[in-house]
Amino acid sequence: AELLKLDVDLILAAGDIETLAAKAVNTSVTIVFAQAPDPVGNGLVRSLARPGENVTGLSFVAPDLAGKRLQLLREALPSAKRVAMVWGGYSKFMANEVNASTDAATRLGLAIEPYPLADADKIPRQFERIGKSRPDVLLVLADLRMVAYRDIVLDWVNRNRMPTVAGWPDFV
Repeated sequence: AELLKLDVDLILAAGDIETLAAKAVNTSVTIVFAQAPDPVGNGLVRSLARPGENVTGLSFVAPDLAGKRLQLLREALPSAKRVAMVWGGYSKFMANEVNASTDAATRLGLAIEPYPLADADKIPRQFERIGKSRPDVLLVLADLRMVAYRDIVLDWVNRNRMPTVAGWPDFV
């Protein structure tokens, strides 16, 4: 609402939450979102081909890739049985990817251990739990919060020599 008072021509929103907030108070100024895991599913746009209204942007439709990532993991590490899955905490926007990853793991005979990393101050405790559990692989789901935690995650992965699968190259 404050941006609209400034008579802006365009609103650039970082992700789903920001885009939904801008869309809720605006039907005329163009909104471009930078990243959204499921813009159709969460109501940002009508379709990927024809977004409609005043909202458009870039999408990383990651739930569709969950099965492929885990299939590649299975091919690279056929002995893997247990996968620790981390993401930036529960939100309705990450639920699709969490569910898709869990479903794909089940189909491939992998056990998923969920570790949401919602609060930066609780990350060390979660990684301590992961270390004690001794999974075969770490699966990092792609969301903006995980990009912010990238250095923490990579430091732990490197210290523990943990094979890791991730949706973004930032985690390589």
